[in-house]
Amino acid sequence: MIRVLYVVPTLNAGGVEYVIHASALRLKNKGIEVVVACSSGKMCQSLRDAQIKVINIAIHRKNVYHILLNAFKLMRIIQKYKINVVHAHSRAPAWSSYIACKTTSTPFVTTFHSFYGHFLLKKMYSKVMTYGDIVIVPSRALLRHAIDVYGVNPEKMRYVPNWVENSDGNTSKALDDFKKNLQIRDGTKVASVIARITRWKSLNLILQSWTHFRQENCVLIIVGNIVSKRYFKEIVELCLKSGMNNSVKFISGSRESIENVLAISDLLISSSSSKPEGFGLTMLEAASRGVPVVATSHGGALDIVVDGVTGYLFPPNDVSSLTQCIATIFSMSKDEKENMSISAIRHAKNFNPSQSIEKLLSVYMGLIKH
Repeated sequence: MIRVLYVVPTLNAGGVEYVIHASALRLKNKGIEVVVACSSGKMCQSLRDAQIKVINIAIHRKNVYHILLNAFKLMRIIQKYKINVVHAHSRAPAWSSYIACKTTSTPFVTTFHSFYGHFLLKKMYSKVMTYGDIVIVPSRALLRHAIDVYGVNPEKMRYVPNWVENSDGNTSKALDDFKKNLQIRDGTKVASVIARITRWKSLNLILQSWTHFRQENCVLIIVGNIVSKRYFKEIVELCLKSGMNNSVKFISGSRESIENVLAISDLLISSSSSKPEGFGLTMLEAASRGVPVVATSHGGALDIVVDGVTGYLFPPNDVSSLTQCIATIFSMSKDEKENMSISAIRHAKNFNPSQSIEKLLSVYMGLIKH
């Protein structure tokens, strides 16, 4: 019997949390006993409803005292629930997990979800993500990053791509109400951005590009929770100074909002420039719904976007290229749009949840047998 402990800071609305939540449910359906240790989160209750044990501890705390305290708590969880694999999904939880696993001789798995920093102190802190008996990455760009920057032995690396679950879709009435509330008329071309409001998402780059699309039949919808109030203030001021306040809409990043926005979008933009996306789940979600994606040409986008086929890639920080990509999609004929939409859906099917879960099971079973 496989009993796996997932250790994650929180279970809220981010892409990483979405995949962890979905993995736990699918593993449960495979007969695997899953225990989740996290500080809190909106998705905890749905796991409990599925009879998955969720233990709330302050695993997100990064100071040494809490890392050691949490290691002790994880040891007790491992022993109480007879855990035979621990899978850590972030750095502070990974330090506690590593100590607990070493003490209890429990197999240890980590997932590299992000491009961790190159600076010495950052590398020292992030190095724990390489300590797994097996190190998982969701994108090929992260695979190269882990090997080239952190020196991970390629033999213990596993590529397990993320995925999105099928959606039930939206009713036409719900979409009509949604568009009415946002004052979007029929025939309006919609570009969307789904990202937390934080500087590394480079939303200012998109707004600089959007100054070229302020005509009445174009609207940009930015969906996301505010992480940096200061940065949010900056981009709102940019909208006002550039006269874009009527063509740019900001809405909160709820699951319902994301689904509604993707249902009415002509394209999705991902512009993270200072640091690549580790995977980019919203890009895959858009593609799976037939929405072309325009993204920076690095990181997880290289796996998800086939340039010129399912969307377009542009160099980081290149406003001119981004503008051209948006203009190209907006000016497509009906047949061209349909072909790109079909190609996006076809490519998105390569990110298969069943295959990824089987790869995870193979990792866990291999470690237990060993």
